[in-house]
Amino acid sequence: AKYLFDTFSQEALVDMKFLIQSDIYKYLGVLFEARERFEEEFFFENQTASQDHL
Repeated sequence: AKYLFDTFSQEALVDMKFLIQSDIYKYLGVLFEARERFEEEFFFENQTASQDHL
């Protein structure tokens, strides 16, 4: 509501920017961890499958 009816102080804008940036970094961290886990599982499954064919 404040966005529609009033302007934000410089301090409030900095706080919002920091909050958004920290949320983005948390989200990226989750994505990178999931990607790493996926790659490890994929590599392990491929190693297991190739050994089964020997």
